[in-house]
Amino acid sequence: MPALVADWTIDRLDALPDDGQRYELIDGVLHVPPSPNEGHQDVALALSHSCSICRRSSITHSDSRRLYSFAEMLA
Repeated sequence: MPALVADWTIDRLDALPDDGQRYELIDGVLHVPPSPNEGHQDVALALSHSCSICRRSSITHSDSRRLYSFAEMLA
């Protein structure tokens, strides 16, 4: 949700306290996005796990053209 004050600058953004909240500056408007929910965290963890499996596997170039289902990647 955008903040009520417009015309934010990088200097004003940098002056905000380091309170663990994520701030985004878009076209001079400060946005404070909500924290990720549990579903978001689950998807991020599954994606990270899948990437780790692919990185460790010995997929050849010819195999790289095949699309793997999510279940195949986790198996």
